[in-house]
Amino acid sequence: MKKLQVIILLLYTGCCSFAQPTAGTTGLLNCPSAEMPLDGTFTAGANYLPDNVTHQPKFNYNTFNYYVGMAFLPFMELSFKMIMFRNPDDGLLRNQDRSLALRVRVLKEKKLLPSVVIGGNDIYSTVSSGNRYFRSLYIAGTKTIYLRGHLAGISVGYAPGKLNDSTFSGLFGGISFSPAFFRSFTIIADYDTKYLDAGASLLLFRHFYLYGFVSDLKQFAGGIAFRLYPKGTRMEASFLSNPPSGAN
Repeated sequence: MKKLQVIILLLYTGCCSFAQPTAGTTGLLNCPSAEMPLDGTFTAGANYLPDNVTHQPKFNYNTFNYYVGMAFLPFMELSFKMIMFRNPDDGLLRNQDRSLALRVRVLKEKKLLPSVVIGGNDIYSTVSSGNRYFRSLYIAGTKTIYLRGHLAGISVGYAPGKLNDSTFSGLFGGISFSPAFFRSFTIIADYDTKYLDAGASLLLFRHFYLYGFVSDLKQFAGGIAFRLYPKGTRMEASFLSNPPSGAN
C-alpha cells in the first residue's frame, strides 16, 4: 500500500463536515463512517466524479451525480441518488441511474466506545431487471478524539463485497481533523478499498458545504451540498451530531 500523504487541497471559505459527498450519505470522502446526522437533518447536493471514484467498471468516464438525504430517526439515515451515464447512441451524459442508500446506527458512541453503523447502497430496485450498479453492504466504526479544542475522527470498516457481487469490497477507513482555530474547515483522508483519497471540506453560512479531494492522489472530485437542521439545534456545525458522553 502506498504511504498515506495527507494533502491539504482546498482553502474555500466557512464547520466540520460529516458527509460522504460521493454517495450523498454521512461518511468521509469516498467511504462510509459511523457518524450520524441529527434526527430531522435534510441534505441535498451535487458532485463532479472522475472515473475511478465510482468503483464501477461500466462508469469508466467522468460523470456527475446529485442527491437528497434525510435522517428520519436518531439512528437512521436514508438517501436517494441519481448519477448521470452516457447515452449509448451519442455518448452524452443524459441518462440517469437511480440508487437508494440506507444507514442504521447499532451502537452510539460513548466515552470509551466507538459508534457503529451498518449500511448499504443501491439496496432496492423497482424492477426485477434493475442494474444496481452501486450495490454494497458495509459495517463501519468511528471514534472521536478531543485534543485541546481540536477535533479528530478515526473510522474503519469492512465491506463484504463477495456477498452481493459488489465492486466496493474489502477494508476501508480514514481520518479527519478540524482545528480549534478554524472549526469550519476539515481535513480528510481515506482509503476506499481501492485508492487513497485526500481533501478538505468547508462550511459556509452554517448550511452550505464545499468539498474537494483527489482520488488515488491523482484525479480531482468535488461538490457542494446544502443542509437544513432540526429547529432549535445549537450544534449545526459540530464535528459529531451526537458527542459521546463524557466528552469535554
